[in-house]
Amino acid sequence: MLRRLLLIGLLSLAAWGQEPTPAPEEKVNESGPNPRGTFSSPTGGILRKGDDEGFGLGPVLPEPTSFQGAARQETVLQGSRYVDNASLTGHYGIYLDPRQRIMVTGSVGRTVGALDLDYSFIPGDMDGYFSLSLNQTRSWNSAYMHGHHDLGRFTDNTQPWLFRTSTGFGYTTDPSQHLTLSAGAFYEHLSLRNGPFGGLTIPYDPAGHPLTVSPGGVDHLLYVRASGLYIDLDHLQFPTSGDKLRFQADQAIPVGATQAGFTRFNLNYTRFQPIHLWGDEPQTLIFNVQGGSAVGLVPQYESYNLGGIHSVRGYQLGELGGGRSFVQSSLEFRAPLGSLNIFGSDVPFRFATFVDYGSAFKSASQVYGQPGVVRQKPDSGWGYGLGVQALSDFGLVRLEGAFAPQGRRQINFVVGDRY
Repeated sequence: MLRRLLLIGLLSLAAWGQEPTPAPEEKVNESGPNPRGTFSSPTGGILRKGDDEGFGLGPVLPEPTSFQGAARQETVLQGSRYVDNASLTGHYGIYLDPRQRIMVTGSVGRTVGALDLDYSFIPGDMDGYFSLSLNQTRSWNSAYMHGHHDLGRFTDNTQPWLFRTSTGFGYTTDPSQHLTLSAGAFYEHLSLRNGPFGGLTIPYDPAGHPLTVSPGGVDHLLYVRASGLYIDLDHLQFPTSGDKLRFQADQAIPVGATQAGFTRFNLNYTRFQPIHLWGDEPQTLIFNVQGGSAVGLVPQYESYNLGGIHSVRGYQLGELGGGRSFVQSSLEFRAPLGSLNIFGSDVPFRFATFVDYGSAFKSASQVYGQPGVVRQKPDSGWGYGLGVQALSDFGLVRLEGAFAPQGRRQINFVVGDRY
């Protein structure tokens, strides 16, 4: 009996003296139907190569986001506020530990230059993560483009550049595998210059119309933002079935002498519906509707401007609208065409045809400075077209021919989906 007690005691002491085996840490948002990583990577509508650690191509910043920047996904009218014509975006990510990440993202192109520094961390007792952001973006803005050719350009006949410097903090959480929510606040310093490297700050166009709210050409705003993303898709990058919903609410508060301040709501819904018309592989019918409205004193650079590859195709970016409210709808049909072997990999191809419509509800006169009115932009328009798409490792490659009334036509080559 005594021997048994001694044996049990020795075994207990040995077990107590051993280092406990740690339980494997559960990875956040890495399983289920929509795995997007620990820090909510984008849903695939962009050119991207590589993960969020080390060097990579394209942005991998979270979606939805509490911040603004050229490398961050917009809720509606992607690319209209940061005009991006054939830019190159790269990123470098460092994990300090499994729950802390520093991400540096840079974009450079003919119409945009941006640098984004993001630090995100997961507190030990919380499900979501906090983020701190510092961003500097210099780009064209579609509010000052197209329409009357003498307006929106400075006296040296160059397109004005909008300089945005912002910093803020936010919190993002995933209540479920389908839903991600984000909320935060950021301060933004805005000015209009006559070149990408600085130069003169000019608050008026050659005809005397204001380009900023503040007479000195520099605006200061504090934004409070809540946004969300709901996804229920069969594939994140190349969906053929399911739903995607983006939504956002902003409150812009003037700082200092800036008089601009507004409340804004944006919504973007897409339905991917598989249909069987011919062949063994199903075709896909896509319906997208997005809209937004702002109440208050809305600056020109925050107006809704339509047209371009992410809006009404057949029109140039910023050629329509310019109001404080808008609605846009698209109907697109996609059908598989087969695959081609390119550099040793089978790349699926498909045919697409589409029709787009957008309207600013005659609200251009309700934006400060009335940029759409003085530039005589059409309030609404529609376009249609067809194209070929390739499902590549870099994203969806689109070659489209688009047409609009009055003889407008475009050929678009794009990497990344619009939905």
